[in-house]
Amino acid sequence: MGVTLRILTGGEESLGAVVFDGPRIVIGRSKGCDLQLLDPTVSARHACIRLEGGSNVIADEGSTNGLVVRAEGGAMVKLPPRTPRFIAPGERFRVGRVWLALDITAGMATPPTKVRALSRAFLRHLLADEGESTDAYLEVSDGPDAGRRVTLSLDEETVVGRARDAGLQLTDPKLSRRHLAVERDGDGFLVRCLSDRGADLDQRPIEKSGGRWKPGMSLSMGDTTLILRDPMVDAVAELTSASDLKLRREEEDAPPPGEEAPTEVVEAPADPEPEAVVEVTPIEAPLAVEAGPAELATHNGWFVTMDVVVTLVALGLIALSGFGLVYVLG
Repeated sequence: MGVTLRILTGGEESLGAVVFDGPRIVIGRSKGCDLQLLDPTVSARHACIRLEGGSNVIADEGSTNGLVVRAEGGAMVKLPPRTPRFIAPGERFRVGRVWLALDITAGMATPPTKVRALSRAFLRHLLADEGESTDAYLEVSDGPDAGRRVTLSLDEETVVGRARDAGLQLTDPKLSRRHLAVERDGDGFLVRCLSDRGADLDQRPIEKSGGRWKPGMSLSMGDTTLILRDPMVDAVAELTSASDLKLRREEEDAPPPGEEAPTEVVEAPADPEPEAVVEVTPIEAPLAVEAGPAELATHNGWFVTMDVVVTLVALGLIALSGFGLVYVLG
């Protein structure tokens, strides 16, 4: 079974869903996260979801703005850092100010390219809310039409040349009527030369199969120079390296999209501290003393060893034997 994550934008609407089938899902602002959320209130490594004993648990990875779970019954619970909590299918949670919903599905895992596409869609949504343009465009930086520009379509190719129906119509007499075609290709753009007069991309001739045109690179043809601009690329670079933005008070209490009344956030108790270990000093047993010769106590407290007693008895017997021998011979 896979974990489906949806980025909520309003009510039950979402930008799309992605499915993960690994034992661990990391959510954050850095490029290395499984789901990258390019919002300044999201930390580089904000939260993780992992499978434990057949159930999913979620935990804050030590983020700046914390992790809030919309618990059963409507309570909003803020989890202490690195304190896992069981999360049920259908529950919603917030990283920074971004709300997501979790579901369980039997579908295949979403390819990484589509996961990145969802991340870019979220960034476009964020920038659009702030009134910023997210459309890539071609700009004439040098030549007879310097300053002219055209927005590139997300779905269709844009033709550049002297033709009236060209997406970017130029007056440079050295250009063909249909000189170039530019189209989006994944996260970047593909440019194909339609004219025998050719064109140079980043000072290299464009091959017949086309070339990858990256934002900021220049393309020259005839007396004209074009530059590809993409605000999304600049936004990604800026947001990836920026410091965490602290949530405002009203953002901390904001409910999930589609709910009007703010709800107080309740701090969940942290894991109890382990009981103090009382060190007990063991009672030392008396040291074992190697047994020596036995000692006998006399009435006045003097001690005589058994060896001395035996020696005295033996001498007494020898003396008696000597006296007996003298008596017999005498």
